[in-house]
Amino acid sequence: MFKIPLKIRLLLFFPSPSIFLSMGLCCYCRDKTGFWKKSCLDCVKLQEALDSLEKGGTFGYNELLTCFFDTGVSSEKIKLFLETDLTGKGALRDRIVARMTNEIMEGLGTPSTIDSEKAKKIREEIKKLFLEKEVPE
Repeated sequence: MFKIPLKIRLLLFFPSPSIFLSMGLCCYCRDKTGFWKKSCLDCVKLQEALDSLEKGGTFGYNELLTCFFDTGVSSEKIKLFLETDLTGKGALRDRIVARMTNEIMEGLGTPSTIDSEKAKKIREEIKKLFLEKEVPE
């Protein structure tokens, strides 16, 4: 009977070694977490703060940052949390900018259909235009 080598059998169950490399790292800030945990404690606090704001309805960038700073998490982690794009459709910052833009345009009487992907593309185009200068976040 033909015996399958151990390396091939392991590849059948674990096709990508990146699975093991990403275990134990926070999906937002890439800090160490527990082996099976997806997020570190600071990013869990930030996610809970974001969920509480989203339950309350619409909110602005000022309310979001105030709520994030009230959690006691460092500003570096807050920046990483806002910049992380887990889905590939735009970071949290892009989603908020798109929502706020749509609300402003609706208030002005002009319908707008900007989503987080379009906001991400606009932000990247601005970075290309001002490549040598640092774009304010």
